[in-house]
Amino acid sequence: MNQDLSAPPPGVGIKVVKSSTEQLVIAIPSGGKKARSFGCFGFAWMAIVLPISCAFIIGGAVDEDGNAVSLFVLIPFFGIFWAVGIGMIIAWARMRFTEIFLSVEREQFAIQKTLFGRKKLRKIALDDGSQARLVESYSENDVPVYAIQMEGVGETEKFATGLSYEEKRWLKTVINRFLGVGGASKTGSTDSATLPEFCEDCDSELMIGEGKRVCPDCARVYLENESEPENDDEVYDIDPDSRRGRSAAAFRGSNGKITERPPALNPYELPDDSLVRIDLDDGESLTFSYRVRSPLILNIFLGGFLGFFCLIWFGVSLTAFFAALLSDEPIVMKIVSTLFAGTFLFVGLVPLGMLLTLFFGRARLQMRREEVTGSIGFWLLRKKKTISTESISDVGLAAPEVSRNGRVSTSGQFAGMQACMIKSSEFNMPLTLSADAQFNAQVAGLARFQFERLGVKLAND
Repeated sequence: MNQDLSAPPPGVGIKVVKSSTEQLVIAIPSGGKKARSFGCFGFAWMAIVLPISCAFIIGGAVDEDGNAVSLFVLIPFFGIFWAVGIGMIIAWARMRFTEIFLSVEREQFAIQKTLFGRKKLRKIALDDGSQARLVESYSENDVPVYAIQMEGVGETEKFATGLSYEEKRWLKTVINRFLGVGGASKTGSTDSATLPEFCEDCDSELMIGEGKRVCPDCARVYLENESEPENDDEVYDIDPDSRRGRSAAAFRGSNGKITERPPALNPYELPDDSLVRIDLDDGESLTFSYRVRSPLILNIFLGGFLGFFCLIWFGVSLTAFFAALLSDEPIVMKIVSTLFAGTFLFVGLVPLGMLLTLFFGRARLQMRREEVTGSIGFWLLRKKKTISTESISDVGLAAPEVSRNGRVSTSGQFAGMQACMIKSSEFNMPLTLSADAQFNAQVAGLARFQFERLGVKLAND
């Protein structure tokens, strides 16, 4: 008799090859969302390291006394940078081209990985307590990236790091459903030092991280040795050591709950004087944008610092760049010096983008059936974040939270402001931080309208 399994979420194209009471076989094609970022960064790194290192090694380098630098010094020095770049490219290749077959039986878990025709098979013995879990593999921009960990008898196996969160969660669920574990029993250890396995608010199984567990549905975070807050409305105590490894998105949204949900706003009903601009509305997709609105004190202090920093940085970098370009050095040394100075110019685009965004930037939100993409920046200097539409649970307004010395406060200079945000099991996506109640309500209303039009079930008052 076949198991009743839900369809795999869209992504790389996971397929259930066999589903019976005796065996579950799943095929996971190569690819994944995380492979792209590893590849881009790895190849960009090598594109910088390759010409510089080759120019020094082939063309030769001299020290301050005019003596030639030995290859026994140059090769180990540049070898460190080569090792980092090659390591990232290898990690990208594993994610991009590895095909996985999973075979789950009552007493055995087998995983076969195929990379460029080479197959690697591993088998793990299972018992009644064996199950699949979502565990933190690493962090990317302070956001945890999870892998599936299969826990066997005395050994474990991690896999599927490159898949989207929804694909990982689906795999974990169907494996545990086949084994008859995961959500059947919620009895855990009574030891006060042991973190719970299930969320006390929504009963979802918690994801495991270093020193913490995170609820994928309501974003609540459980920390080791967590103490009670002094004041539920104003201040929340956070363990400073645990906060370092915590997701920034979960940190902002775990305690701060949405307190107001403006009604859905049809784009055609948006007032003519609205600060929000509709860029695209075709039913299946809604895209709107608006000028970045930040507190005045932030514009003064952060803008002043970034302006002074960019002035010094680009002044020195441009001077070095044109000095190298117009120098009388041999062509090889001229190319090396120019590329070296150009690297600093490229790095300076980050603070320059922050400065331009602060005063002239626009935030853009694109909501489609498959995913939601938020971006902020000026012209080509933009930062993007994407979450799957299926992971969204709520949209509304909440009081902003600001961390001060390990504590989170909703008072002070940010009192009276509201943060419009999208709550997701992947990470919370903030949209606004403004004291303009009408502007906040319009942004939240447009987002709620599109999600309701796409059939997303949102929380209501």
